[in-house]
Amino acid sequence: MKKFLIGTIFLGLASLGYSQSSDFNKNEKISSIEVIPTDQVYLDKVSDETFSERVYTLERKASRYNIKEHPSYNAKYSGAYRVFFLRGNSKIVATYDRHGKITRTKESFNNLLTPITVRESVYDRYPNWTMKSTAYTVNYDGKEANKIYKVQIVKDGVKKKLNLDLEGNIRE
Repeated sequence: MKKFLIGTIFLGLASLGYSQSSDFNKNEKISSIEVIPTDQVYLDKVSDETFSERVYTLERKASRYNIKEHPSYNAKYSGAYRVFFLRGNSKIVATYDRHGKITRTKESFNNLLTPITVRESVYDRYPNWTMKSTAYTVNYDGKEANKIYKVQIVKDGVKKKLNLDLEGNIRE
């Protein structure tokens, strides 16, 4: 048994010696690298791990958009540029300054699965009600992001509209 264990360890170590390729050329240049700048300040304010992939994808696209590559871009123009990002029933209207920084957004995402905190809050306060529709909105002003879930609930033909924050607190 001892010989078998030592032999297995030896074979394992011997195979690691040949695991790396030696055909790397130190003088070889990398042909192309694509650097995509992101507006990280914007992403930090609007992103959250509870969001759906659809929200994250569209917000990431807005953060990576390079206004300087747009055909109507003029470096001498000191005003703002408004860009629409649409995907299905999701929309971001982003305003960029001439340097490409996002100064404000108005975002709306319809028919999303709400985070569990929001669902539990609604069902705790309104037992036996059904969520009919949901929307998630974000208003970013360049400094802070106001994030709201708008939920329509129904019971016995009666409809109510609720606005909730990410923790499930109802906002008036």
